[in-house]
Amino acid sequence: MEKQFDLDAERKYSLAEIPSKIRISSPEEVNSLMRFCSGIKDWSNLLNNRKILEVGAGECSFLPMFLKVSKPKRYVATDLFPERMEMARQYIKSPLVEFCEANILSLPFNNSEFDLILAFGILHHIPSINKALAEIVRVMKVNGLFIFRDPCSENPMVWLKYKFCHKSANEFPISRKDIKVAFRATGMSIVYLNRFWLRFPWLPAGLWSVNLGGVARKI
Repeated sequence: MEKQFDLDAERKYSLAEIPSKIRISSPEEVNSLMRFCSGIKDWSNLLNNRKILEVGAGECSFLPMFLKVSKPKRYVATDLFPERMEMARQYIKSPLVEFCEANILSLPFNNSEFDLILAFGILHHIPSINKALAEIVRVMKVNGLFIFRDPCSENPMVWLKYKFCHKSANEFPISRKDIKVAFRATGMSIVYLNRFWLRFPWLPAGLWSVNLGGVARKI
């Protein structure tokens, strides 16, 4: 039987997680995230003059820093529950930025609309990442890039946490093998794939890394 997404449970979980004030990620946090996910030290060039879509943007905590260090042509932040983006919508006043309610499995955009798509901590909430990636590929231009980060289920402690101890009812741990198979099936080639520690970047990558991130290109 195919795994099912529990929308009501996810709404309850997501809305309960909204902080009382806007959360803005520090420059160090954003720099580590993008550097480890992309493998590029000067990652800001990836965002310049591009049409960017962020799926599952949540509170949009990375967006202020993205706008500070780069100038995208267009930035569309989406989430299944737009209430999560409301404080960011009030805080961020830029003509380059749009906020939109959207389901990653049925995005309200045209084919080949975006140069770059970002997904941080979202794929492991989707029962079928192939379906999510197929929709991402649809709205991405040829040679467009997809940058993602999710918990690394190859770490047994991470697998146990997200399988049995997490608050969300929609937890579907993924591994590097899952990602490779899904990318291949949906017409993307892997540019970079990495296991890493975000809070402790000086720790060596390997089995006990808690994050899995990378870049894929639409071919």
